[in-house]
Amino acid sequence: MANDIDDEIKLTRLKLERTSSAMTEKLELLEQRLRDTVDKVKQNLDPRYQFARYPWPILGGSIIFGFVLGSMRQSPAVKDIEFPRGASKQQKLRGVEDSLSTELAGLKGMAIGAVIKLLVNMVKQSFMGRGEARHSEHSGRNGGEPEDRRFEAGKY
Repeated sequence: MANDIDDEIKLTRLKLERTSSAMTEKLELLEQRLRDTVDKVKQNLDPRYQFARYPWPILGGSIIFGFVLGSMRQSPAVKDIEFPRGASKQQKLRGVEDSLSTELAGLKGMAIGAVIKLLVNMVKQSFMGRGEARHSEHSGRNGGEPEDRRFEAGKY
């Protein structure tokens, strides 16, 4: 009878150990999946990664957004400017120039910003090397290697 109880206790301990190790494995697997999910969410919310992955749709969307935002702005158009009767042609041109000066200043600022960004990227590429600069911010889709998006004639 004592042996039966000892055997039953050993069997119960063995079952507990197996259950404990199985639970530990499942928790580790769950932790890894959670880490992977968090990494994917962080990556998908990273604007640099998204722009590197989808440059043309983002550029097109930015242009459309800028157009819509600009058209909603309440600024007088050139044709809405009223000139006094008898104003000379030079006075009219000066009025148009004044109304467009802020828009031209904004365009100049954007052009300067674009040139500076281009120069910074060129300097980065010269220091990092072309391949490293292109793929340093992100890896390929689904955590794999970065994709090579060059066109191969025989492939298509």
